Amino acid sequence: MSDLSLARKVESALTGYMETIITTGLNIYAGHDKAAVVTIPYLVVYAEDTQPHPDLPSFTGVRIVTTRFEIRVDSEVDTDRSDLDGWRKTIEDTLGSVPTILAALNAPTPPADDTRDITELHIYDIIAANEPTEMDRADWIEQIVVGVVAQPLDIQSEEA
Repeated sequence: MSDLSLARKVESALTGYMETIITTGLNIYAGHDKAAVVTIPYLVVYAEDTQPHPDLPSFTGVRIVTTRFEIRVDSEVDTDRSDLDGWRKTIEDTLGSVPTILAALNAPTPPADDTRDITELHIYDIIAANEPTEMDRADWIEQIVVGVVAQPLDIQSEEA
């Protein structure tokens, strides 16, 4: 299992989850899959990099995937930032409800009931990271960055 595969699984799983939470007004894209042209307003979920978990042996495959949630809104259309602020709050509240995310994205019991789009992935935690905010002349950009502690479940089959 390469780091890129794990990063893309985390990115895809979180993108799909956000699509179930934010159902109107915001176009949602996975960073690695987004088209060259996107439609504003949008949210891009992008897994930027992975690093080994500092407290676990590397053979476990548990890594911290740095994941950025970027919202971009046209400031000439949404002049009072109300939509941007609302979407940011929804994303922050969603990321703050780690047990709910884990229940939705990790394998169900019994496994025969597994209807997830992204399998062979287990997410252990979502931890806070820095939260830079940018603004430019035509668009408002908000970014939320988290670390996703995850493990590829198919690592043993690839090492065998």
